[in-house]
Amino acid sequence: MNEQERQDLDELEAILFRIEGTALPVTTGFRIDTADKAAWAGRKIVEAEDRIDHQRTVAEEYKRRIDEWFERTIREDRASINYLREMLKPFVLAEIQGLKKGKTLKYFGVNIAMRKLPDKADIEDEDAAILYCEEHLPQVVEIRKTLVKSVLKRALVEGYEIPGVELTPGPEEMYISGDKSHATSGQTNAA
Repeated sequence: MNEQERQDLDELEAILFRIEGTALPVTTGFRIDTADKAAWAGRKIVEAEDRIDHQRTVAEEYKRRIDEWFERTIREDRASINYLREMLKPFVLAEIQGLKKGKTLKYFGVNIAMRKLPDKADIEDEDAAILYCEEHLPQVVEIRKTLVKSVLKRALVEGYEIPGVELTPGPEEMYISGDKSHATSGQTNAA
């Protein structure tokens, strides 16, 4: 792990374990009123977006490592739980059958109970089931109606007045792009 990644990890740990929020940056009197300043601001935005993409990649790698660590650390406990459950079940079933009332065994520090879970319908061939149910059990088949937004928008543009629907003009959005190799050349600090 290089020095930058170590610093990023320290910052990540500070964020994860800090409760208070962060303060917003103080606004300055800087204004963008020339083409040079606009180009500078655009480059800073592209650089910041590139850093965000890099940090997202780093965060995803950390999350993957944490998930791997978590699975590795609980594997043995899961195996123990499964093993002990399988050993315990015959004993519990026999003991509960001997009870006159209830399905709970109360022991020191633990209650062990058996419950009947609800039945579950497993659909193995949905098409065959739908065909049968449409003919014999129509109340089982659910038909969903929805609007196709692209066709609906086209109809509104063509002049149709559709009750309950309004065409909202899209806002102007600024897109900034730049040469990634130029924008990230040796720059790692925030704008």
